Amino acid sequence: MIMDKFINECYLQKTNQFDALDVWNKINKIGVKIALSLDNKGENVIARLNSDNSKIIGVISDEDSKTLKPFFEAGWNEYDKDTKKINNPLFVGSISKVDDKADENKRIGICVFVKGCK
Repeated sequence: MIMDKFINECYLQKTNQFDALDVWNKINKIGVKIALSLDNKGENVIARLNSDNSKIIGVISDEDSKTLKPFFEAGWNEYDKDTKKINNPLFVGSISKVDDKADENKRIGICVFVKGCK
């Protein structure tokens, strides 16, 4: 059986600076699928709403991004601006915690998985 393999749980930061509040009714449930990629500058790992990859809902901290970033720099999880899709997805995510009263950087927790492991 092929399943996604859990590798990390982390919080999304800067949710107020991106689209998280605009799509709150879509992301405030545990299990909602998240797409991951690098930002346009290649500096931060960002989380996107999987059902609408044009909506960025936050960034993963530098510390939590250390293991993901080299894979993204090698061409995995590339965001295509034209098609608004993630190419070569190696990592996927899902919402694991939601607390609308928490600090902006502790409001949304996500689990990160390696896609399709045996």
